[in-house]
Amino acid sequence: MSDHPHVLGGRWRLEVRIGRGAMGDVWRARSEEDGSRVAVKLLRGRLSSDPELVARFQREVDNGRRLDHPNAVRVLGGGRLEEGKPYLVMELLQGRKLSGWLAERGPLPPEVVADLGCQIAAGLAAAHRVGVIHRDLKPDNVMVSADEEGRLHAVVFDFGLSYGTVDDASRLTSAEVRIGSPSHMSPEYIEEGTIDAASDFYALGVVLYELACGHLPFDGPGHRVMTQKVRGEPPPLESRCDAPSWLCDAVHALLARDPARRPTSEEAVRALLTPPS
Repeated sequence: MSDHPHVLGGRWRLEVRIGRGAMGDVWRARSEEDGSRVAVKLLRGRLSSDPELVARFQREVDNGRRLDHPNAVRVLGGGRLEEGKPYLVMELLQGRKLSGWLAERGPLPPEVVADLGCQIAAGLAAAHRVGVIHRDLKPDNVMVSADEEGRLHAVVFDFGLSYGTVDDASRLTSAEVRIGSPSHMSPEYIEEGTIDAASDFYALGVVLYELACGHLPFDGPGHRVMTQKVRGEPPPLESRCDAPSWLCDAVHALLARDPARRPTSEEAVRALLTPPS
Protein backbone atom coordinates (compact mmCIF):
# COMPACT_ATOMS: atom_id res chain seq x y z
CA MET A 1 0.00 0.00 0.00
CA SER A 2 1.25 3.45 -0.78
CA ASP A 3 0.38 7.08 -0.24
CA HIS A 4 -2.06 8.71 -2.66
CA PRO A 5 -1.67 12.34 -3.76
CA HIS A 6 -5.33 13.28 -4.01
CA VAL A 7 -6.97 15.73 -1.66
CA LEU A 8 -10.70 15.29 -2.24
CA GLY A 9 -12.86 18.37 -2.28
CA GLY A 10 -9.96 20.33 -0.86
CA ARG A 11 -10.56 18.60 2.47
CA TRP A 12 -9.83 14.85 2.62
CA ARG A 13 -6.26 13.68 1.99
CA LEU A 14 -6.07 10.01 1.02
CA GLU A 15 -3.42 8.19 3.05
CA VAL A 16 -3.53 4.46 2.43
CA ARG A 17 -5.84 1.93 0.78
CA ILE A 18 -7.51 -0.27 3.39
CA GLY A 19 -9.98 -2.29 1.33
CA ARG A 20 -11.15 -3.31 -2.11
CA GLY A 21 -14.71 -4.15 -3.07
CA ALA A 22 -16.62 -5.08 -6.21
CA MET A 23 -17.22 -1.45 -7.18
CA GLY A 24 -14.44 0.52 -5.59
CA ASP A 25 -11.46 0.92 -3.32
CA VAL A 26 -11.67 2.13 0.27
CA TRP A 27 -8.99 4.50 1.59
CA ARG A 28 -8.18 5.85 5.00
CA ALA A 29 -8.15 9.64 4.74
CA ARG A 30 -7.30 12.58 6.99
CA SER A 31 -9.15 15.87 7.27
CA GLU A 32 -7.02 18.82 6.22
CA GLU A 33 -9.06 20.92 8.67
CA ASP A 34 -8.82 19.11 12.00
CA GLY A 35 -6.78 15.95 11.36
CA SER A 36 -9.68 13.59 11.98
CA ARG A 37 -9.66 10.35 10.04
CA VAL A 38 -12.41 8.93 7.85
CA ALA A 39 -12.88 6.21 5.23
CA VAL A 40 -13.27 7.23 1.58
CA LYS A 41 -14.71 4.94 -1.06
CA LEU A 42 -13.73 5.65 -4.67
CA LEU A 43 -15.54 4.10 -7.63
CA ARG A 44 -12.91 2.11 -9.48
CA GLY A 45 -11.39 3.46 -12.75
CA ARG A 46 -13.35 2.50 -15.82
CA LEU A 47 -16.49 1.77 -13.78
CA SER A 48 -16.98 5.52 -13.33
CA SER A 49 -17.94 5.74 -17.01
CA ASP A 50 -20.88 3.36 -16.54
CA PRO A 51 -24.02 5.47 -15.84
CA GLU A 52 -25.80 2.60 -14.04
CA LEU A 53 -22.88 1.96 -11.69
CA VAL A 54 -22.46 5.67 -11.03
CA ALA A 55 -26.17 5.86 -10.19
CA ARG A 56 -25.83 2.92 -7.80
CA PHE A 57 -22.79 4.50 -6.17
CA GLN A 58 -24.62 7.80 -5.76
CA ARG A 59 -27.49 5.87 -4.22
CA GLU A 60 -25.08 4.59 -1.56
CA VAL A 61 -24.19 8.20 -0.72
CA ASP A 62 -27.83 9.29 -0.57
CA ASN A 63 -28.99 6.26 1.42
CA GLY A 64 -26.12 6.45 3.87
CA ARG A 65 -26.75 10.09 4.71
CA ARG A 66 -30.29 9.22 5.77
CA LEU A 67 -29.09 6.66 8.33
CA ASP A 68 -28.30 7.58 11.91
CA HIS A 69 -27.89 4.54 14.12
CA PRO A 70 -25.00 3.07 16.16
CA ASN A 71 -25.32 -0.24 14.31
CA ALA A 72 -25.18 1.28 10.81
CA VAL A 73 -22.22 3.09 9.25
CA ARG A 74 -22.49 6.90 9.12
CA VAL A 75 -22.00 8.48 5.72
CA LEU A 76 -20.60 11.99 5.99
CA GLY A 77 -20.89 13.09 2.38
CA GLY A 78 -19.61 12.58 -1.14
CA GLY A 79 -18.58 14.32 -4.32
CA ARG A 80 -16.63 13.93 -7.56
CA LEU A 81 -13.01 14.27 -8.53
CA GLU A 82 -12.08 16.69 -11.33
CA GLU A 83 -12.07 13.78 -13.80
CA GLY A 84 -15.63 12.92 -12.74
CA LYS A 85 -14.93 9.87 -10.57
CA PRO A 86 -17.40 9.83 -7.64
CA TYR A 87 -16.38 9.27 -4.04
CA LEU A 88 -18.10 8.69 -0.70
CA VAL A 89 -16.89 9.78 2.74
CA MET A 90 -17.92 7.74 5.79
CA GLU A 91 -16.86 7.15 9.36
CA LEU A 92 -13.71 5.09 9.77
CA LEU A 93 -14.90 1.94 11.49
CA GLN A 94 -12.71 0.34 14.12
CA GLY A 95 -12.30 -3.41 14.51
CA ARG A 96 -12.44 -6.10 11.88
CA LYS A 97 -14.97 -7.68 9.57
CA LEU A 98 -17.22 -10.29 11.09
CA SER A 99 -15.97 -12.75 8.44
CA GLY A 100 -12.42 -12.39 9.78
CA TRP A 101 -13.61 -12.79 13.37
CA LEU A 102 -15.44 -16.00 12.40
CA ALA A 103 -12.48 -17.37 10.44
CA GLU A 104 -10.16 -16.80 13.40
CA ARG A 105 -12.39 -17.93 16.26
CA GLY A 106 -14.74 -20.41 14.62
CA PRO A 107 -18.35 -20.80 15.78
CA LEU A 108 -19.31 -18.31 18.48
CA PRO A 109 -21.13 -19.01 21.76
CA PRO A 110 -24.96 -18.90 21.47
CA GLU A 111 -25.26 -15.79 23.65
CA VAL A 112 -22.74 -13.93 21.46
CA VAL A 113 -24.54 -15.04 18.28
CA ALA A 114 -27.81 -13.75 19.74
CA ASP A 115 -26.30 -10.43 20.83
CA LEU A 116 -24.75 -9.81 17.41
CA GLY A 117 -28.02 -10.83 15.76
CA CYS A 118 -29.97 -8.27 17.77
CA GLN A 119 -27.47 -5.54 16.92
CA ILE A 120 -27.47 -6.33 13.20
CA ALA A 121 -31.27 -6.47 13.22
CA ALA A 122 -31.29 -3.01 14.83
CA GLY A 123 -29.04 -1.62 12.09
CA LEU A 124 -31.20 -3.16 9.36
CA ALA A 125 -34.40 -1.90 10.97
CA ALA A 126 -33.00 1.62 11.10
CA ALA A 127 -32.29 1.40 7.37
CA HIS A 128 -35.74 0.01 6.65
CA ARG A 129 -37.37 2.89 8.51
CA VAL A 130 -35.92 5.33 5.99
CA GLY A 131 -36.80 3.09 3.05
CA VAL A 132 -33.38 1.48 2.54
CA ILE A 133 -32.96 -2.24 1.85
CA HIS A 134 -29.37 -3.47 2.18
CA ARG A 135 -29.66 -6.45 -0.22
CA ASP A 136 -26.14 -7.78 0.39
CA LEU A 137 -25.91 -8.44 4.12
CA LYS A 138 -23.11 -10.92 4.90
CA PRO A 139 -20.23 -11.19 7.40
CA ASP A 140 -17.98 -9.23 5.03
CA ASN A 141 -20.35 -6.26 5.42
CA VAL A 142 -20.45 -6.19 9.21
CA MET A 143 -17.64 -4.66 11.27
CA VAL A 144 -17.15 -5.80 14.85
CA SER A 145 -15.10 -4.38 17.70
CA ALA A 146 -14.80 -5.37 21.36
CA ASP A 147 -15.31 -3.01 24.29
CA GLU A 148 -13.34 -3.10 27.56
CA GLU A 149 -15.56 -5.85 28.91
CA GLY A 150 -15.18 -7.96 25.78
CA ARG A 151 -18.66 -7.41 24.38
CA LEU A 152 -18.74 -7.21 20.60
CA HIS A 153 -20.25 -4.19 18.89
CA ALA A 154 -21.55 -4.68 15.33
CA VAL A 155 -21.91 -2.07 12.59
CA VAL A 156 -23.54 -2.85 9.23
CA PHE A 157 -21.86 -1.14 6.28
CA ASP A 158 -21.55 -1.20 2.49
CA PHE A 159 -25.02 -0.17 1.37
CA GLY A 160 -23.73 0.09 -2.22
CA LEU A 161 -26.29 -2.40 -3.56
CA SER A 162 -29.16 -0.90 -1.61
CA TYR A 163 -32.04 1.18 -2.85
CA GLY A 164 -34.99 3.09 -1.54
CA THR A 165 -37.98 1.59 -3.33
CA VAL A 166 -38.83 -1.22 -5.72
CA ASP A 167 -39.29 1.37 -8.49
CA ASP A 168 -35.75 2.61 -7.90
CA ALA A 169 -34.49 -0.95 -8.11
CA SER A 170 -36.12 -1.55 -11.49
CA ARG A 171 -34.25 1.43 -12.88
CA LEU A 172 -30.92 0.25 -11.52
CA THR A 173 -31.09 -3.49 -12.15
CA SER A 174 -32.36 -5.45 -15.16
CA ALA A 175 -34.96 -8.12 -14.41
CA GLU A 176 -32.64 -10.93 -15.57
CA VAL A 177 -29.78 -10.06 -13.21
CA ARG A 178 -29.50 -10.88 -9.52
CA ILE A 179 -27.03 -8.62 -7.76
CA GLY A 180 -25.53 -9.68 -4.45
CA SER A 181 -24.13 -12.87 -2.89
CA PRO A 182 -26.02 -16.11 -3.80
CA SER A 183 -25.10 -17.60 -0.42
CA HIS A 184 -27.15 -14.92 1.36
CA MET A 185 -29.90 -14.19 -1.20
CA SER A 186 -33.50 -14.90 -0.23
CA PRO A 187 -35.50 -17.52 -2.18
CA GLU A 188 -38.05 -14.94 -3.37
CA TYR A 189 -35.32 -12.70 -4.77
CA ILE A 190 -33.75 -15.64 -6.61
CA GLU A 191 -37.05 -16.87 -8.01
CA GLU A 192 -39.05 -13.69 -8.59
CA GLY A 193 -36.70 -10.73 -8.17
CA THR A 194 -38.78 -9.62 -5.17
CA ILE A 195 -36.81 -7.88 -2.46
CA ASP A 196 -37.84 -6.04 0.70
CA ALA A 197 -37.14 -6.01 4.43
CA ALA A 198 -37.92 -9.73 4.65
CA SER A 199 -35.03 -10.43 2.28
CA ASP A 200 -32.58 -8.62 4.55
CA PHE A 201 -33.81 -10.63 7.53
CA TYR A 202 -33.38 -13.86 5.55
CA ALA A 203 -29.74 -12.84 5.02
CA LEU A 204 -29.48 -12.23 8.76
CA GLY A 205 -30.63 -15.82 9.30
CA VAL A 206 -27.82 -17.04 7.04
CA VAL A 207 -25.30 -14.94 8.98
CA LEU A 208 -26.49 -16.32 12.34
CA TYR A 209 -26.39 -19.88 10.99
CA GLU A 210 -22.74 -19.29 10.01
CA LEU A 211 -21.87 -17.77 13.38
CA ALA A 212 -23.48 -20.65 15.28
CA CYS A 213 -21.96 -23.60 13.41
CA GLY A 214 -19.21 -22.22 11.15
CA HIS A 215 -20.94 -23.32 7.94
CA LEU A 216 -23.38 -21.84 5.45
CA PRO A 217 -26.83 -23.45 5.38
CA PHE A 218 -26.41 -24.00 1.63
CA ASP A 219 -22.96 -24.38 0.11
CA GLY A 220 -21.44 -24.95 -3.31
CA PRO A 221 -21.45 -23.10 -6.66
CA GLY A 222 -23.78 -20.11 -6.85
CA HIS A 223 -26.27 -21.70 -9.26
CA ARG A 224 -26.58 -24.81 -7.09
CA VAL A 225 -27.08 -22.76 -3.94
CA MET A 226 -29.86 -20.75 -5.60
CA THR A 227 -31.61 -23.92 -6.79
CA GLN A 228 -31.40 -25.47 -3.31
CA LYS A 229 -32.88 -22.37 -1.72
CA VAL A 230 -35.86 -22.28 -4.05
CA ARG A 231 -36.58 -26.01 -3.84
CA GLY A 232 -35.54 -27.11 -0.38
CA GLU A 233 -34.97 -26.31 3.26
CA PRO A 234 -31.58 -25.79 4.92
CA PRO A 235 -30.15 -28.59 7.06
CA PRO A 236 -31.42 -28.13 10.64
CA LEU A 237 -28.94 -26.06 12.61
CA GLU A 238 -29.17 -28.54 15.49
CA SER A 239 -27.86 -31.28 13.16
CA ARG A 240 -24.66 -29.32 12.54
CA CYS A 241 -23.79 -27.99 15.99
CA ASP A 242 -24.77 -28.15 19.64
CA ALA A 243 -26.87 -24.98 19.59
CA PRO A 244 -29.72 -24.49 22.10
CA SER A 245 -33.25 -24.98 20.80
CA TRP A 246 -34.19 -21.28 21.18
CA LEU A 247 -31.34 -20.24 18.89
CA CYS A 248 -32.15 -22.96 16.34
CA ASP A 249 -35.80 -21.88 16.31
CA ALA A 250 -34.83 -18.22 15.80
CA VAL A 251 -32.44 -18.99 12.93
CA HIS A 252 -34.93 -21.21 11.14
CA ALA A 253 -37.69 -18.62 11.55
CA LEU A 254 -35.44 -16.12 9.75
CA LEU A 255 -34.67 -18.72 7.06
CA ALA A 256 -38.32 -19.52 6.31
CA ARG A 257 -38.82 -19.92 2.56
CA ASP A 258 -42.11 -18.03 2.80
CA PRO A 259 -41.22 -14.37 3.54
CA ALA A 260 -44.59 -13.89 5.25
CA ARG A 261 -43.48 -16.33 7.97
CA ARG A 262 -40.22 -14.50 8.76
CA PRO A 263 -39.72 -11.96 11.55
CA THR A 264 -39.23 -8.59 9.88
CA SER A 265 -38.62 -6.19 12.73
CA GLU A 266 -35.97 -5.55 15.33
CA GLU A 267 -38.46 -6.31 18.11
CA ALA A 268 -39.49 -9.65 16.62
CA VAL A 269 -35.88 -10.74 16.15
CA ARG A 270 -34.93 -9.64 19.66
CA ALA A 271 -37.83 -11.64 21.13
CA LEU A 272 -36.72 -14.77 19.27
CA LEU A 273 -33.07 -14.32 20.26
CA THR A 274 -33.78 -13.84 23.96
CA PRO A 275 -32.89 -17.06 25.84
CA PRO A 276 -35.71 -18.40 28.03
CA SER A 277 -35.25 -17.54 31.70
